[in-house]
Amino acid sequence: MLTRARTRPRPTSNRVLRLYNCTEIGDHWYLTYDVRLRCYTAEWALYAAIGVPVVIMYVFGIPAYFGTILWKARNDGVRAAWDHISKKRSRIMTALQEAKEDARSVRPACACAAGVDCGAATDAVSPRSTASTGPRR
Repeated sequence: MLTRARTRPRPTSNRVLRLYNCTEIGDHWYLTYDVRLRCYTAEWALYAAIGVPVVIMYVFGIPAYFGTILWKARNDGVRAAWDHISKKRSRIMTALQEAKEDARSVRPACACAAGVDCGAATDAVSPRSTASTGPRR
């Protein structure tokens, strides 16, 4: 069981971060996972300098890259749906505005039937309107 746990693959970020885990043994600091390497020496500094870009890439860069891809894919689908809804809404709003303008240009037939002077009402009827001045049935 113990050998199985040791052979399990570990994330690369954990392996790279091991480079900065030093333990004091006697008067010197040694790398915890490889006590043959002394910490804070020129050799360790070289490994540490190489490790910094790797840590940035693996710990931050790769998750940020895939997160950006997923975010863009999610937003593209939302944006396409929103554009479709906006176009449909625009057509509906234009039709409602035209209907409202047509309704303003025509006086109701019930005003003429109630004895109100309809002379002004016939002047207000637009040529495109098909409204009649008689009672509706």
